[in-house]
Amino acid sequence: LPGLIELVKAGDPLVGAQNVNLNKIKLFAWRGPSYVTTPATDTAGVGWILAENWWPYQRPTFVTPPFSGYTSGHSTYSRAAAEVMTRITGDEYFPGGLGEFHAPRNRFLVFEDGPSVDVTLQWATYRDAADQCSLSRIWGGIHPPQDDIPGRLMGRTIGNHAMDLAELYYVGAPTPALASLVGCDAKSDRIDLTWYADGNASMRATVYRRTQDSEWEAVGTITADGSGYLRYEDATVVSGTRYGYRLGIQHDGTLSLVGEVWARAERQGFALEGVMPNPSSGRDIFARADRHLGAPGGAARGGLAGRRASRGRAGERSEDPARRVRGEARPGHERGHGAGGGDEVTDVRNLRREPR
Repeated sequence: LPGLIELVKAGDPLVGAQNVNLNKIKLFAWRGPSYVTTPATDTAGVGWILAENWWPYQRPTFVTPPFSGYTSGHSTYSRAAAEVMTRITGDEYFPGGLGEFHAPRNRFLVFEDGPSVDVTLQWATYRDAADQCSLSRIWGGIHPPQDDIPGRLMGRTIGNHAMDLAELYYVGAPTPALASLVGCDAKSDRIDLTWYADGNASMRATVYRRTQDSEWEAVGTITADGSGYLRYEDATVVSGTRYGYRLGIQHDGTLSLVGEVWARAERQGFALEGVMPNPSSGRDIFARADRHLGAPGGAARGGLAGRRASRGRAGERSEDPARRVRGEARPGHERGHGAGGGDEVTDVRNLRREPR
């Protein structure tokens, strides 16, 4: 890259005695701590240096980790902090819509004199600030770009898990769910979702969606149908793409994000269609699942502790009602025969609650 990365040629100031550095790689970069005698007044500046003498933009006592790349800690804990702040405040934005940090001229840097002018950093959201913290490790030469994004993804998960755990100690018990996911039907051209709002038959909520490569964004507003169910059909999906959904509900003056679920827009070989009734106060619960004919399928009955009590294959008949699996053709479909038929059948299981 001319002007940035070149080879040392004859006559170059870096060639050294007897051309000892001839044809070595040189970089146009920060010249490093060897050019700084008094950090309070000196600056190393930028110029041509041998690549072997390159330094990250850091104190001379900061040792570059002895590995080619590893997840950036700054990317991880800054994103985790952004998630925690968002949940604590109930808002992804800084108070007033703008957060600032001021670095005064020639008073902020500790390993050389600087910055040369007053610098004020500004961010709209906590995540914006976290992203700039992540990028600083790339710009400073501490991490390559490949170390950044995995750290952000880890931080997003860690921050939310930390808040979930903290609520157990500070609240004393998990926060009651304002709405819970009760159904998710993913097809190649749409994803249908159903939530249930316990005790609020007319709840209004905002649906948020994201992919693994994008951030959360509002895609619609839904209202409970009078019986507490909130339904949303997303017909703007791209086949093969995995989507995340959650509801945003205003509660006691704050925004609560609940009912998160992830689904891939594709035809499923076997998928749980729903559990009925949901919620249930009785002893019997029915689970309904769809599968393609020609693919082996069955169901198992288990208790709340996770132990399997019984199992069976789709279409199997049993005299024991607690073990019966019934195969049914869905409306509008004939039951197919043989592998690869492509039709769907519905398997219904009676999952009898075990005594506590």
